[in-house]
Amino acid sequence: LDFSEGKLLLSLSPPERRAYEEFDKYDLKTFLESAQAERIQSVEIIREGNSGGNLAISRAVSLLRGKNIKFCLVGGVDSLVEYPSLQWLDENNRLKTDDRPTGFIPGEASAFLVLELEESARLRGAPIFGEVLNTTYTEEVANIFSDKPLFGTGLTDSISKNFADQDIGISQINGIICDLNGEYYRMKEWGLAQSRLFNGESPVPELWHPAEYIGDIGAASVFIYTAIAVAGMRNSYFNGKNILIWTSSDMGGRGSLLLTSHPD
Repeated sequence: LDFSEGKLLLSLSPPERRAYEEFDKYDLKTFLESAQAERIQSVEIIREGNSGGNLAISRAVSLLRGKNIKFCLVGGVDSLVEYPSLQWLDENNRLKTDDRPTGFIPGEASAFLVLELEESARLRGAPIFGEVLNTTYTEEVANIFSDKPLFGTGLTDSISKNFADQDIGISQINGIICDLNGEYYRMKEWGLAQSRLFNGESPVPELWHPAEYIGDIGAASVFIYTAIAVAGMRNSYFNGKNILIWTSSDMGGRGSLLLTSHPD
């Protein structure tokens, strides 16, 4: 890949979560200088947390369809195990402990994907691991810090919009990889969304929640889940080729991503 012909979109932790050092304009300046040293001319930072990857992929899809660039390198880096983050999470009763069984286990991760049009990938002889059919991002007004009643409309809308212009319906989804992390809030949100989306007319697909094994990985979630989905499809872990990924950010962002396997 010639990085001068592409764009980097990077998903990072949300600004409300404490960290040892806050990401500010000086960090961005240093990052851009190092990126340009690697011939990466265009960089976009997204600080949305768990659903930041959906914004990054959506932005990449728009750029690629507009023929503005040849490829996008999209990825996320996050750590919820730094002491300031752990302290902030504990103060907000978010962590799983001996006396708080409905909390979550914090994790850390980074992952990157190369997105490009199929014709470009074939021209350079690159392996094609999967296809992005659609990605959406919506807002939930009753976020985890809100006193408003939760009805799950943000997540429901995000997933519903993913199928609006597609040749497949939600009944043709073969697996779901999601942000369920042990918190009551997310469990309730998914329960409400699920009842609206499936409505008893079709069985709910197999549901994977990686946070059970690797912890909540914040801004890296979408990219790790995509890698898991691709590996699962290529190894026939799912009974079909269509996978839905959904994520839930603390401050209300809701994202969903529709993937399908590729004949290659």
